[in-house]
Amino acid sequence: MSLVTRRHLCSGQANLIRLRREGPNFLEAFETVLAEGYQSEHEDLSIVVGSPMVPEAMRAAYILNKESGYETRVLNLHTLKPIDAGAIVRAAEDTGLVITAEEYQIAALAWRVSSLLTESPRLYWLPVITRAIGVKDRFGDSGAHPG
Repeated sequence: MSLVTRRHLCSGQANLIRLRREGPNFLEAFETVLAEGYQSEHEDLSIVVGSPMVPEAMRAAYILNKESGYETRVLNLHTLKPIDAGAIVRAAEDTGLVITAEEYQIAALAWRVSSLLTESPRLYWLPVITRAIGVKDRFGDSGAHPG
């Protein structure tokens, strides 16, 4: 990992991932840039994820594009603290629809993102739809004990 990448990870700067082209493999269809310098391309929605959910968000972006023609901004947050509040607020401003996706109980990511959006004066007069995807508040299921 380069020093530049480490510096960005430690400062909480998010990556922005966009579907760009067809490729021989799935990953080559996407481009990843720092969210900080990204200029809006008038995407239809934003998916905000933590690193473990990035492949699933990319898959969703691909399916949304191919089946419905929706352009999706995937925002990869490396940390919740520090969090890239600027990238999240810009995503809400630019797309008007922010979906968080967690691989566990809907909790920290959804709450933190929702809090940032409701507290941002830049969004006071803009309609922003939010949605949280994750495990509903329940205990997980287990298989039968082999015995």
